[in-house]
Amino acid sequence: MQIFRFLFLFLFSAPLFGAFVGNPANPLLFKKGLIFQKPHLVFRAGYIFDDIYQGRLRDRVKIQGSTPTHLALRSNLGIVTLTLTKHADFYGFVGESMMSVDRSIFSSSHLAWGGGVKLSLLHLHHWVFGGDVKYFNTSPSIHHLLIDQKPATIVTSFSLRYEEWQGAFLVSYGDKFLIPYGGVSYLFATFTPEPNSGLLQIPGQQDLIDFRSRASENRHKWGMVLGVSLAANEKAALNLESRLFGQNAYTVSGEMRF
Repeated sequence: MQIFRFLFLFLFSAPLFGAFVGNPANPLLFKKGLIFQKPHLVFRAGYIFDDIYQGRLRDRVKIQGSTPTHLALRSNLGIVTLTLTKHADFYGFVGESMMSVDRSIFSSSHLAWGGGVKLSLLHLHHWVFGGDVKYFNTSPSIHHLLIDQKPATIVTSFSLRYEEWQGAFLVSYGDKFLIPYGGVSYLFATFTPEPNSGLLQIPGQQDLIDFRSRASENRHKWGMVLGVSLAANEKAALNLESRLFGQNAYTVSGEMRF
């Protein structure tokens, strides 16, 4: 039955998300500012659109017959970055995220935030070797879903708290205008229902359905990152990025130095 299929997928499955990574050469790209000119104190601001269109899941509690679940997460974020040296970026981001699971479960737009550190560890001619470590958090509320293409309502307060710790090792090559990069990432993500139970109203039925849910984590920890940065006049840059294997996602972002 569709209802029991939904309850199985909803209660015992959860998404793998993952955040953007970025170019390891970023601390070296912005040499001129619109306002501040100090070379060792750089302030940047920008915008990030991140679209995770395919997550891969794993139940923390093993359930016989469990099947993969499709999910999507879209985020619109503002980011601010402070470069204290030429080789280290300290950044924070805040904005909103929305998710869907199996194209049947939908969240409202909710606050998303996080921060991290990006390091350019070694610079050899046009090669830059670096790393990125970040934390990401969002807790969207779930209000409704589709059962047999008809809307059903969760009548109790129910949200899903997502936390992510991600690290990446990256290599870039290029100078001035075009800087492609790639690398590997390691992602540990947890997904926790708050609370772990609630009530569901099925269309055409007077009785409410009681459900319980469980926490889960990402299925695949390792992934690949491929991207390219387009720099303009050492003051601004546009970045395009794709993430594979551990998740399927793309990011479009832009930054400007002030």
